[in-house]
Amino acid sequence: MDRRRFTYYQVAIGAFVGALIGWSVVTGNVLLSVVAMVVGMTADYLCKKRVTGVVEDEMILRISERASRRSL
Repeated sequence: MDRRRFTYYQVAIGAFVGALIGWSVVTGNVLLSVVAMVVGMTADYLCKKRVTGVVEDEMILRISERASRRSL
């Protein structure tokens, strides 16, 4: 899977989770919103594992770690 298709799947998963959470708020079902979040995060993780290109390199991770430490 390439980066472009991964981005498309992320948008689709986000829209689906958002719709389920909105519907669960209207119906008052808290369990559905929790399940939707867990399923959405799991689907996003599984899609990210299948990406063949570089999604995020180590240098970006180190820079963001330093920035978060400095902000504290």
